[in-house]
Amino acid sequence: SVVFHNVVLVIQILEIIMNMCALFFLLIKKNEFQQRLLIFMCFAAAVYNVALLGEILPFTNFNLIYYAKCVETIAVGMFQIPFIMFCFQYVGKSINIWILRALMFVYGIISFEQFFDLGRGLHYKSITYIESSVFPRIEVELGVLGICFWVLMVFGPIILELCVLGYGMYREKERARRM
Repeated sequence: SVVFHNVVLVIQILEIIMNMCALFFLLIKKNEFQQRLLIFMCFAAAVYNVALLGEILPFTNFNLIYYAKCVETIAVGMFQIPFIMFCFQYVGKSINIWILRALMFVYGIISFEQFFDLGRGLHYKSITYIESSVFPRIEVELGVLGICFWVLMVFGPIILELCVLGYGMYREKERARRM
């Protein structure tokens, strides 16, 4: 219904305002490395929220909604690399810079490829425009590069982050047990 759609829009706009406030408060302080990573993650979350808002606004232009979806996908991956660095920093370990560079390279290629993929089927196998008076949107079926993106830049990093944080918790538990 129209009321539900308007409530979702208001919630999304409030979320963007809260992200911007968090960014402002983080930026006015002197920042250490971990804080700078958090600022970058907060910025990525703000970009994601703005793109999501662009996707759910009642636009009828397919290309506008498609490019909002592309920016939304880029923001999802943009969040992961600083969070991996943050997790390693948190547990007192370092990650090889070449692993980060390789992830950024793959992320950059696959992310920006989607902007030029319209109709080719590499990133999105099919794109369906759902024209609804309340909530026009696109539904996508992932292609080969879309699946690679989600595996390499979303699910893979999440599993890595959970393993690193689990290792840190295990190490803290062992340290506490020895004392």
